[in-house]
Amino acid sequence: MVKIHPIGQDELPSFVALQGGPDPATALGHGLPSDRLRTLLESSFATGASRPEWCLLAEASDRPIGRVAIVAEPITKRFPLLEHRLVGLWLERWDAPGQAVGRQLIEAAVQRIERTDAPEPLTLDLRIHSASAVHRDERIRSAESSGFVMFQEKQGFVWRDKGQILDPPRGLRILSLTDVGRDAYARVVADASLDQLDRAGRHYVDLMGADRWADGIFEYLTPEDEPSWVYAETLDGQPAGYVAVGSFDEPATGTIIYIGVVRGQRGKSYGGELLDAAAVAARERGFASILSDVDTANRPMLDAMLRNGHDPAIRDWHVWHYRRELRAMHTEA
Repeated sequence: MVKIHPIGQDELPSFVALQGGPDPATALGHGLPSDRLRTLLESSFATGASRPEWCLLAEASDRPIGRVAIVAEPITKRFPLLEHRLVGLWLERWDAPGQAVGRQLIEAAVQRIERTDAPEPLTLDLRIHSASAVHRDERIRSAESSGFVMFQEKQGFVWRDKGQILDPPRGLRILSLTDVGRDAYARVVADASLDQLDRAGRHYVDLMGADRWADGIFEYLTPEDEPSWVYAETLDGQPAGYVAVGSFDEPATGTIIYIGVVRGQRGKSYGGELLDAAAVAARERGFASILSDVDTANRPMLDAMLRNGHDPAIRDWHVWHYRRELRAMHTEA
C-alpha cells in the first residue's frame, strides 16, 4: 500500500537526496542538481513560495518510492497572481505501477494547492527537460495521463563566438537601453509583444496586458545587462524592435532573454538583424556562446536562428512545458 505524506523541515536533506538513473547528482524531473534543489526549496520556505507540507513523499513498506515538491511564485512582482509548479519529481520506477504512484503524488499535490486561498485562475506546471530528465518519454506520458496539456514546447540553440566577422546592421540603427531609457524601451517591448507567436508570451500578454507585461521584463534586468539590452530603430528613426541579452548560469555564456519586432515592421528580416546585434552585444560582454530557446510554434524565429548561425544540434536542449488547469476552492489551507 502506498502512503503519501508531507515531510518535516528537518527531513529536507534526505528528501532532495532521493535520486535515480545513472547520474546521482541530478534531481530528476526538473533538471536541478540535488544541491540546487535543496537551495531552491530552502529559499522558497523562507519566502513562503513553498513549505514542508508541499514536499510530498510516497512510501511503500516504509521505503521511499516517489517524491515531488510544489513551488508557488507570482508571475511578476507587479502582477501577483501565483503560478504553482512541480519540482524535483522522482519515482523509483517508471513502468506502469511506478507511473501510478506518480499520478497519486500529483493528485496529492493538486489537493494541497486547491486547499489554499489562491485566486482564479489556478494552474499547476510541470516542465520536462531533454538534457536532464531520465525517462523523458515516460514522464511525458505520465504528465498527459495526469491531466496536463502542452502549454509550450521550446527548442534550444547555441551560437558560438569563433572570432567570425559579425555583420553590421543594414536597415537598423542599434542602440542600448542606456541610450534610450526605460520608457522608450518598454514601449517597443509592449508593441512587439502583441500578436506574438511565442505561446507563453501571448498567454501572459492576454492575462496582464501589453504595458504591464513590458514593465515586468525589467525584473530580469541587472546593471550589467543594460548595455546588452538592445533597442533597434529604422534608419529614419522609427522604432523597430529589441533584443535583451543577459548572462546564463554557466561561465562565459549569455542568453537571449527576450526578442521581438514591433508589429508595423514585421516581415522585413529585422529578426535576423536583431540576432546579429545580440551576437555583437554578447562579444562585447565577453561571452563565448549564447544559449537560447525558441517556441517551436514560432517558425519565423526558428528559421532566423538557423540563418544566423544558432545551431540546435550543439547541445541537447528541449523543454516540454505542461500545464494543468485547477479549480480554486477558496478554503483555508
